[in-house]
Amino acid sequence: MKHLIAIWLLLFCFFFSSAENTQTQLAIGDKAPDFTVQDQSGKPLSLSSLRGKIVLINFWTASCEPCRLNHPDLYRIYNTYKSYGFEVLSVSLDTKKETWVNALKMDRINWPNNGIDLQGWNSKVVSLYGLKSTPGSFLISEEGNILQINQDKIALEQTLHYLIFDQPRFYPVVANTTIYFNVISKYNIVDSKGYSVLKGRAKEVSVAALPPGEYTLTYENKTEKFLKVQPEQTPITFYPTRVEDEITLSREADYYIYNQRGKLEFKGNGTTIDVKKLPLGVYYLCVEGTIHSFFKK
Repeated sequence: MKHLIAIWLLLFCFFFSSAENTQTQLAIGDKAPDFTVQDQSGKPLSLSSLRGKIVLINFWTASCEPCRLNHPDLYRIYNTYKSYGFEVLSVSLDTKKETWVNALKMDRINWPNNGIDLQGWNSKVVSLYGLKSTPGSFLISEEGNILQINQDKIALEQTLHYLIFDQPRFYPVVANTTIYFNVISKYNIVDSKGYSVLKGRAKEVSVAALPPGEYTLTYENKTEKFLKVQPEQTPITFYPTRVEDEITLSREADYYIYNQRGKLEFKGNGTTIDVKKLPLGVYYLCVEGTIHSFFKK
């Protein structure tokens, strides 16, 4: 009998530990696992579809009172930062669609990314994110890395403000005369041989005297590359400067579109640039190493 009890205990411990090991223990800095749920119309909604945005994954259930109490603050934070590339991806762990939809309506949730797979706590996303309870939240960077886990609204807003307004960035990655920082930054430029060729503290740096080639730029604990090119004898032109849908270049070229905070919105090659999806505001167009500004109507 004692042997049977011992064997039973060993089997119990084995299965219990195996179940525990299926829970992923994520940490800040890890890549956020991709997953797919369904929106209210049944269409697939995945985390990867929001790549390039700052995303707050919000896990909740209709019966979770603290989850529901969070929604007014999320509503306010979303409306404050949505025009700057911030999205909320709410994932319900409910098992009945009607319960979920009624809660969405009752809480007046206005962000578009709301999903469910109706599997409740058996959902794959539970093990992917190591969820033990709700509410649960993960703040994901534009590159898909975890920035925060289960932080309160004050920490969330502080992080969003830094990422959107205060995080140092430089542009363009192809320059012929000048590189710019969105905030005054301490910098060091190193050539391909490892020699420091320019350093200082500024918001814009003249690189006109540097020979063409690739350089390494270190600034505010970041290290990135940029390409110094010679100005073209016939500068490229574009129109219009106040644009609603499309920009036309005078010849085919590689182009980069940056916002006022130095964030790269998108890049491409061609003679026309579709800007319909850009929010209203001032943007910078970089072609052949030269920066031009335009206003998106």
